Amino acid sequence: MPSGLIQVGVVSLLMVVGLIVGVIWIGRVLRNRVIPLSGKLGIDPGPALRTSGLGTAKINGLVCQGRARLREHEDGYVLAERTLRGSYEVYWLPREAVEAAEFKREGLLRQRSVQLKSEEGRNIKVYGHLAVFLKKAK
Repeated sequence: MPSGLIQVGVVSLLMVVGLIVGVIWIGRVLRNRVIPLSGKLGIDPGPALRTSGLGTAKINGLVCQGRARLREHEDGYVLAERTLRGSYEVYWLPREAVEAAEFKREGLLRQRSVQLKSEEGRNIKVYGHLAVFLKKAK
């Protein structure tokens, strides 16, 4: 009889762990879709024309793996980097800077990238589908 109690206990524990993981996953999915890209930009960029998915960017040498998102506006782009707290740090990229940027393929896998400079003076490099997002706007 004790082995039956152990099996019931293990199954119950696995169900609780699965439920917790499921709730956390659903919360993250909803947070990614519902929370707007907000932060202190300092200017009003106007209405968004289109928004990219999450991707990778390097801001002043710090890599944001899968935590960066671009939003296109009439006069430029907003690069939003999700911090570990869940909020966003935002950077303004004027359209002229994006149009003057050079698109490259680099690295072992020849990944697409573009080097930019934000209006705040930060060195920004976006990779993969974020670079393609900027190239399509060009």
